[in-house]
Amino acid sequence: MLDISLTTLDAARTSGLIAYVQYVDNGCVYFTEAGIQEYIAKCTHRAKPRENNATYCKPSGTVR
Repeated sequence: MLDISLTTLDAARTSGLIAYVQYVDNGCVYFTEAGIQEYIAKCTHRAKPRENNATYCKPSGTVR
């Protein structure tokens, strides 16, 4: 669902970026749908608008 490696997911879990449920110490780790959606929201960045430069001019350093 997240299309990330297990190592990345484990790092996010240990750093507190994604919520998880673990019923027994050293047992299986479970992720809730809400936790996954919250993680996606935290890690999603808005795209910057593309600058539309129709022409390109080199700045002139000398006056002729």
